[in-house]
Amino acid sequence: WNSMVARFLKTPLVWAALAGATFYFFVHQPKFQGTLVHKYTTEHVTEYVIVLLFFWASSHLIIRFLGLGREREAFGQDLLPPVQGLEQPTMASEYCQRLDETPDWVAATMLGRRLRLALKFVHERASADGIREYLQELAERDSNETHAGYSFPRFVAGVTPVLGLLGTVVHFGGALNGLASDQLMAQLPTMVTGMG
Repeated sequence: WNSMVARFLKTPLVWAALAGATFYFFVHQPKFQGTLVHKYTTEHVTEYVIVLLFFWASSHLIIRFLGLGREREAFGQDLLPPVQGLEQPTMASEYCQRLDETPDWVAATMLGRRLRLALKFVHERASADGIREYLQELAERDSNETHAGYSFPRFVAGVTPVLGLLGTVVHFGGALNGLASDQLMAQLPTMVTGMG
């Protein structure tokens, strides 16, 4: 049950829904009527979508930022004994067992995963030959994984201007709807107001 609740609370969409509901609860209060915040976030459905996407991407970034604390805290753990000099490759299995005794959250960090894979590499080969290249490969893999983890905020940053343009086009369409050329001068003030 606790892990399910923890997973639920780590879902950016949940926090975005809460933030969006709170935001619109306050924006629809009478004291916000007529303000710029109300005007630019409530007049059309695209504005609601943009605001909710903003909260969704922001929640994603905040959750990722808060996860950095665990990564930083993992560096403070005694995962390996102090260096006494060169170690024999056979010690890798003993160090792996020591890693197994650490809390689960340490093993889930980037440092814990990378250290376990490096020790496993040395243990399986019974040699440290090629470890530098393997560590560089692990670093590149983690870098690609981190970059991919920010794909949704990058998507939101790219799609938001398109949604803004869509809202503009919809408002122009509404302003020009049913306007005949002979009525152009008479309806000009209404049309300009709609476009505004």
